[in-house]
Amino acid sequence: MANSDVDLVTKSYSLLSDMIYSYELPPGAIVSDFSLSKKIGISRTPIRQAILMLVSDGIVVQEGNGFHVVDITEDFIHELYEARKYIEMAVIPILVEKKADVSELRKLCYLEDDLLKNGRYIEALNVDIDFHRALADATKNAILSKSYKVIYTRMKLINLLSLVTLNFQTPQIYLEIIDNIEEGNVAETCHLLCLQQDAGESQKITALKKFGGKNVKNLFNFISGCFVAFGNNTSTIE
Repeated sequence: MANSDVDLVTKSYSLLSDMIYSYELPPGAIVSDFSLSKKIGISRTPIRQAILMLVSDGIVVQEGNGFHVVDITEDFIHELYEARKYIEMAVIPILVEKKADVSELRKLCYLEDDLLKNGRYIEALNVDIDFHRALADATKNAILSKSYKVIYTRMKLINLLSLVTLNFQTPQIYLEIIDNIEEGNVAETCHLLCLQQDAGESQKITALKKFGGKNVKNLFNFISGCFVAFGNNTSTIE
């Protein structure tokens, strides 16, 4: 494959990812290489390759010859958090045993706190999921880090649901988790992390119930409107 072709696939992947994560292509939306080719001005072949990459990421689903953005349901959120919890509970003993460097985790906590205080909520939410991915990366286990990728990409898809009820104490909770990792307290670290996971799951399911109703797309269209209108300075949804 020529470099120009690779560049087009990379560009297509980036553009489609942005469209999905900003809900321009909301959950359940059809992902068509034909219509997208017209929309973004790139030929169908690299777009289709990019779509297949998104299938691998777990945010686009293939059914027969067609594709659509994965649907967001209560079961989807529960299964995602269940998988996330099991992996992260396994990560903690590894970090303690290896006396892992947690300085990057601390930096992410301070950054998230700063972004929240300055009203840059969407950026703060992105840093929040970066923190969880950094937990896996801190093990220096390439296989474990790679296994977390699908969880990470899917968490990015539901992340903006947290705009409904932001938790401004999250960075402080994360700092307490880091302190316990450094102290070698596996049980307390897992306990705190489990509580944080349960709160995050409940937060997002509550958002679906409160704003989604039978037509969940209304919720994502509404959040998408906030994203477009306010960008990184959007406020919580009342």
